[in-house]
Amino acid sequence: MSENWQAPGQPEPPNGQQQSEPPNEPQSGADPRFPPPPPGFGFPGGFPPPGAQAGPGPSAGQPGYGTPGFGTPGYGAPPGPGPQPGGWYGQPYGQPGYQQAGPGAYGPYAPQGPRPPEIGEAVGWSWAKFRANLGSFLGMAAVEVAAVMVFIGFFLAGYIRLLLSIDQTTGEGSVPDMVSWIMSMSVGSLVLVVLGIFWQPLILRGALKACVQPTVSFRDFFDTTNLGRYIVAALAIGAIEFVAACIPFLGSIGVIFLEYGFFFVPLLVFDQAMPLGQAIQTSWKTTYNGQNAGPLILLGLIFGLISSGGAMVLIVGMLITMPLVALGQVYTYKRTFGLPVLAAGELR
Repeated sequence: MSENWQAPGQPEPPNGQQQSEPPNEPQSGADPRFPPPPPGFGFPGGFPPPGAQAGPGPSAGQPGYGTPGFGTPGYGAPPGPGPQPGGWYGQPYGQPGYQQAGPGAYGPYAPQGPRPPEIGEAVGWSWAKFRANLGSFLGMAAVEVAAVMVFIGFFLAGYIRLLLSIDQTTGEGSVPDMVSWIMSMSVGSLVLVVLGIFWQPLILRGALKACVQPTVSFRDFFDTTNLGRYIVAALAIGAIEFVAACIPFLGSIGVIFLEYGFFFVPLLVFDQAMPLGQAIQTSWKTTYNGQNAGPLILLGLIFGLISSGGAMVLIVGMLITMPLVALGQVYTYKRTFGLPVLAAGELR
């Protein structure tokens, strides 16, 4: 081998300077126009350079560019288990994938670690987003509050009429009035439940939009993508919890455990079009994960207290707390699965 090496076609080095030697000797029979690659790099797929003899691939413990080694995924290796940027196990089912993005792609986003948020972080983000889209969220909450108020009005009117029909001497009431009141309350309750089934995914849709765009219009709430999947999931969860509630003595406790385990099912189905069985399995594993259980339970208690406080203040409280709880639920879901969320600091 010559002392100074130079690839053909390159200019002569200046006087007094030596050309560095190639890292490896060309193998016998190799074309001198193609110097061998440095150790451990290799051509993609482990193919030798043109004209070179086939030799052994990268040594064990030194994975090549396209070859995964033991314990370390290679450049082209499939992702490992766990929540991926595009959703659970990579790409969302049937939907364009969310990607972990920095400020250059979507604008400023909150930290994207797959973990439940802190209480102050979740409440602060929800409040900031609510203030930034006050009109649209208040309008959506007003729809549900109005339906509840109409139901309460019918209930009170029927109850007062029933009381007035009671004979003060005998203490007996009018049977037709009693039947009419029971029927009206049954129909009203059914209408209220059906309205709630449709209203809940709509307010969640607005909260999901708030995670990826700075402003949410009233029309954004009526994006019905995957609405059928959500309704099927809600009915299935309701049926499971109803059966559990019928178990003597342990029914109430069982329902609490089921509600907690199913916490993410509606959003996984609604946001990512995940099949119901997979969504149940994913939600159950995530909520009962040892690292997630404590923070998620605390978040549920805090937002439950917020919701109860709004119900005690009636109309004004519900107008504020209902969107706030929906935003908190969606933010908890996004942060727990490491999905992109607009940072609250950019909303003021």
